[in-house]
Amino acid sequence: DGVPAKLVCRADDVRLSANGISSTTITAMVCDVAGSLVATASTTVLFSLTGPGTLVGDNPVQTISGIARITYRTSNSSGVATVTASAMGLSAGSVTMHAAFNNPPRATMLHCNGMDNPVGLDDNAPEFSWEFWDEDTGDVQSAYRLVVADSLNGVLSSSGTMWDTGKVLGASRREIYRGAQLQPLTTYYWGVGVWDSFDTPSTYTAIAYFVMGENRAPYAPTNLLVDGLPNQNMLSNFHPILSWTYADPDQDPQSAFRILVTDDLTYMAHNIGNVWDTGIVQSSVSSVVYSGRPLQYNETCYWKVMVWDIKGTSSPYSGVNIFSTIPPPVDGDYALSFDGDNMVSMGSSSLYDIHRGNAAGMTVEFWVKPSSASSGAVVGRYEWNVGGYKIFLWNNEIRVWEFPEGEFECSSKLVPNAWNHVAVQFGTAHRLFINGMLRQVTSTSTAMPGSCSAPLTVGGGDNDFLSGVVDEIRISTVVRYTSNFIPSTAPFTRDGYTVGLWHFNEGVGMHVRDDAGNSTGTVVGARWVPAGDKPVIRPATVQIVAPGSGGRFSAGTPITIRATVNGGTGGIVKVAFYAGTMLLARDTVSPYEFTWVQAAEGTHQVTAVAIDAYGLSSESLPINITVFTPESEAVIPRGSAQVRAGSAGYCDLGKRETVSIVYHPATDGTVSVRVYTLSGRLVWESRSTRDSGVGMKSVQWVPENIASGVYVVVIRGGGLEVRKPVVVVR
Repeated sequence: DGVPAKLVCRADDVRLSANGISSTTITAMVCDVAGSLVATASTTVLFSLTGPGTLVGDNPVQTISGIARITYRTSNSSGVATVTASAMGLSAGSVTMHAAFNNPPRATMLHCNGMDNPVGLDDNAPEFSWEFWDEDTGDVQSAYRLVVADSLNGVLSSSGTMWDTGKVLGASRREIYRGAQLQPLTTYYWGVGVWDSFDTPSTYTAIAYFVMGENRAPYAPTNLLVDGLPNQNMLSNFHPILSWTYADPDQDPQSAFRILVTDDLTYMAHNIGNVWDTGIVQSSVSSVVYSGRPLQYNETCYWKVMVWDIKGTSSPYSGVNIFSTIPPPVDGDYALSFDGDNMVSMGSSSLYDIHRGNAAGMTVEFWVKPSSASSGAVVGRYEWNVGGYKIFLWNNEIRVWEFPEGEFECSSKLVPNAWNHVAVQFGTAHRLFINGMLRQVTSTSTAMPGSCSAPLTVGGGDNDFLSGVVDEIRISTVVRYTSNFIPSTAPFTRDGYTVGLWHFNEGVGMHVRDDAGNSTGTVVGARWVPAGDKPVIRPATVQIVAPGSGGRFSAGTPITIRATVNGGTGGIVKVAFYAGTMLLARDTVSPYEFTWVQAAEGTHQVTAVAIDAYGLSSESLPINITVFTPESEAVIPRGSAQVRAGSAGYCDLGKRETVSIVYHPATDGTVSVRVYTLSGRLVWESRSTRDSGVGMKSVQWVPENIASGVYVVVIRGGGLEVRKPVVVVR
């Protein structure tokens, strides 16, 4: 009930050592009859003691937030001590402590791996165990400390030269060694100190020892594999994975290895790796990618491996494994893959320089398949702040750097993990085409670019390396493209303007042939991969199918505009709808449509633009939509109607035209609009509406799937009974 009624006492510790030092805090709390704390202030609490010991601190004590505290300290006499707290108007409270003489504990029965002072131990992480002993009945272990040293003095001085756990709280009597590496044929000493529940430490450290046995060498490695197979005889990967199986009689882990690869068994017999010698590699792995000298076609190599255990003992060499590379292949459809630290060097011919003096200009074009977020140079001949040019990717955006002109870029990203055609043209203007679409035009100065002695490189150079695949590079001394085009998926061809042409169809080896005959490229680390099919890039066709052109709508009437899209490369990303140059909406899911509400009065030319995954855009033919208010229309008399068909007095379905039906009810009532053939067959009807006799109304008929001919529009209701002919042509 929140009314102060009694004092409740508690002690932080009720079991104390009768040594004149141990102490505990006594807390008195003002509580109601239910035992809940009542946060009173300035209640005077008097503490009294019965039994051995003393109270330390001010007494009496004023409560703070309903709480008063005092310290009880033991004497050198054992016994039961009771502290009572009292206050005016409150029932007294008390708490009892037991002070006893406490004997120090000790650790006994020390064992290593369950043994008493074992000799010849072959376990690098032995388990230590002990028992806790205390003369005081009921006393238990509260903490321990374990030290391991390579000398007895190291344990006696508590300086664990091999391992020292420090004081660890808890009753656990087991610990697994986690110290420095244990050496074979070495004696180690270990000791344990313990604390009891009174936090009294043992007066001495119990000591034991163990002797490590002789370390056995690892077995010679077995199961030697090259790319997962033994003795490969048709190896097509010139950077294969060499792997082996490690085993050790002492279960020691591997700490190092050395691989020797030779092309002659004489070298192997003398442990000379003339193709590749890794040296001693500190590593626990049992597989590695070959990175010796470049392998050749039709080459047979021999290899073996030696390993070391964690104690530094080596194994014998393994048996000798053989692998042979494939013969030179016939040219095929290949490309080069770059993983961020390799390149192809094409030489330093001045033929690859930019020549603005040549009015024909220059075109550099290629196919590239970037990774998901690729950056790095694709092709260029460039020295920082010296001269040249570089075409590179930055987060999958194509950028071009030319000194001294600077950088120009395209905000359209390439399609990741897919082939993209890129063409860059230098001249009086720089042009950038992506997948046949002109994306950037930048004017240039007449100054010639700075000279450059760097080689033309692909996939790298200037410490700017690519992650992706490149195929088909052509450099021409002519502007090959002036407007949007459809890139051909066939290999580039050579003509009189071609100064560099690399198909990358060799498939193996360290060289790429220039089909223009001017330079042979050197492959530095890049991998041959199948090129695969390149996309047939075609822009989509888009058509607005509703409403028809010439549609008329009353102001405030929602207008649903719908477009269909066919084709496109890589799928359609979005369709955008425009009124003139004003963006109305975008839709990313077929059917592509949006509802235009609150369209302004007047005639609007509406188009739809489809954009595919390659960034190619296609625009529909425009349709005209007229939005009017009744006041802006020519007023027709009440009880009459008009039929307006197309722009020439008839509805031309080839132009997607519509029929506008305007009527002015004479009275309130439900009005229906229907269209019939001359033979009386119903071909269309509008939803019947309840209209008032005030103001003109309109509906739109979009003729679909009907033949050319004359039709009859019938308006009934609201005092109307009107028939109007309308002509539809295809």
